[in-house]
Amino acid sequence: FIVDDARGLTSLSPESVGGGVLDKGLIDVLHCSADVISMEDDYENNNKSDYDIGDIVDSVHKVLQPSRPFVFFSNSGYEYILRRTLGSVEWNREVRQKWMNIQVMKLVDFDVYLYRFVKADAEADAAAEVAAGRNHILKPSKKRRRH
Repeated sequence: FIVDDARGLTSLSPESVGGGVLDKGLIDVLHCSADVISMEDDYENNNKSDYDIGDIVDSVHKVLQPSRPFVFFSNSGYEYILRRTLGSVEWNREVRQKWMNIQVMKLVDFDVYLYRFVKADAEADAAAEVAAGRNHILKPSKKRRRH
């Protein structure tokens, strides 16, 4: 076993994790305790847990090999968790450069969401863009939510 701070994962080399990363609850605990943390640790009106969660996701991204998944569970919906983990709920260029696929699945029997981020392969993506003769990023079409 390796004991390390999830915000940095300095004991692991970049792109050294080939299987995947599974978080069993750290992100959800930080997210759910955000209001309590913000009352105690206020960094220029920003929530400290937002930084912690972003740092955790960034460190996982750093150690994952391309095309490998990061999976975690949360009781909170995507509109809250994606903003904290990725900085946005939009499928924008910055998100696409890091993660080639993001899935959110509700596990109804457990009343919990499973989040699955798959690390993008920056070199393969760049080569595909050049081969296709594209040098721009296409925006995905917006889908209407059904109520």
